Amino acid sequence: MNAVECGRRPLAEMPLGQERNSKIIGGEKTTPGEFPFLVSLKYGGVRHFCGGSLISAQWILTAAHCVSGPAAEFLSVVLGEYDMQNDTEGESIIKIEKVFRHEEFQFSTLNNDIALVRLRKPVNYTDRIQPVCVIEDDEVTYLIGRLESSPDGDELRKVGDSGGPLFAPGPDGRVIQQGIVSSGIGCGRRGKPGVYTKLTAHLHWIVKTIRTYEQSLITEQPPP
Repeated sequence: MNAVECGRRPLAEMPLGQERNSKIIGGEKTTPGEFPFLVSLKYGGVRHFCGGSLISAQWILTAAHCVSGPAAEFLSVVLGEYDMQNDTEGESIIKIEKVFRHEEFQFSTLNNDIALVRLRKPVNYTDRIQPVCVIEDDEVTYLIGRLESSPDGDELRKVGDSGGPLFAPGPDGRVIQQGIVSSGIGCGRRGKPGVYTKLTAHLHWIVKTIRTYEQSLITEQPPP
């Protein structure tokens, strides 16, 4: 497995925040591979239901409400995907090994709406599949979502955004994730703000969960 530096976007054609022509409500259309850390959570590798972000070779960050129902064996993660209607060059589908929801997550309030997903095998990093950096400070943010056409075809709107990343550019140009899409009413409605899980409030949980599980794997290995 090749090691990479987090937050890089080898195929990005323009810096974050640069304006471009778009019909997306409150947003802009991306280009293939522009955000290589974005993943799709799917039932059986077919039906998209939530987003997520790749934070290391074998770990995905998403919202707890996205993975509170179905068993892990029915879920898979699609990486490197751009067009959900057609196969994307360089995309990869990996089964899920285990799901870790925050122990204090509440579905009624969506408090602590954060989860980690462990992949069955490490990803192979490519220009289209890269990890995002995890926040250490609070800065200006951007949101990436899945899109579908409106009935009249005049605009695009976000669908299946839950679990996706809220992020910002770092001082060196790398992408830093700051939040997770949690809830909201509609898309881009005036007076109806979106709700996001703040990562700075959960950094300890993220690190502890990953370290504890990976240490347990080492402990379980039989002696040589």
